[in-house]
Amino acid sequence: MNCCAPEELKTKDNFFSKRARHYDKRFHKKGLDKTQQFLLEGMAAVMKHNGQNPLESVMEIGCGVGGLLLTMLDKGLNHAIGIEASEGMLEKAKENAVRMKFEEKTVFHHRDFVDVEPELPAADIMILDKVLCCDANPELLIKRSTGKTKAIYAVSFPRDNILVRLFVKAGIVITKIFPAMFTPFYHEPADIKRWTENAGFVLSYARNSFIWQVQVYTRK
Repeated sequence: MNCCAPEELKTKDNFFSKRARHYDKRFHKKGLDKTQQFLLEGMAAVMKHNGQNPLESVMEIGCGVGGLLLTMLDKGLNHAIGIEASEGMLEKAKENAVRMKFEEKTVFHHRDFVDVEPELPAADIMILDKVLCCDANPELLIKRSTGKTKAIYAVSFPRDNILVRLFVKAGIVITKIFPAMFTPFYHEPADIKRWTENAGFVLSYARNSFIWQVQVYTRK
């Protein structure tokens, strides 16, 4: 994401844009996937204990077709910012914002987050769902994104599991053979936790699916 060369960004855009219709159709038919449901559950639990300080805004890096971001608005937040590298995904996100009557509460950017970050306001809640494994430099992404987070930082990434490691690394090998495909990354979960905590956050919720680890942090 933030460290990709222009050609790599183009490859990522093309890869995910071709899959935008599939993700959108799945969202319409089934709603949020399990990882997103865990993120929603974790954020709701943290927000419940933050009643004296109502949260108003949410930002999602890699918002996809907008399912989780727009669901947060449906739960009562007042403003959302979506950042997405895939033009196809972003088009679907905008369509869904209109369909759910949230177009006046949403702002979308077809940009690389690190490029647009200086122009963005801080948000009460920051979401990075399955995004860190798309980034060559997660430490920088975490540093920049936590810097724009007022209260809650919610992330999901491949968990520390032998089968998951093999699965992701096999995917990396395949994409090296077929350069037109987007190359994922595996980052150590312990490093992700350390970088986030070093930014001034404490882990408040954690849950795993078979592949994904979900963590929700609160600012100290």
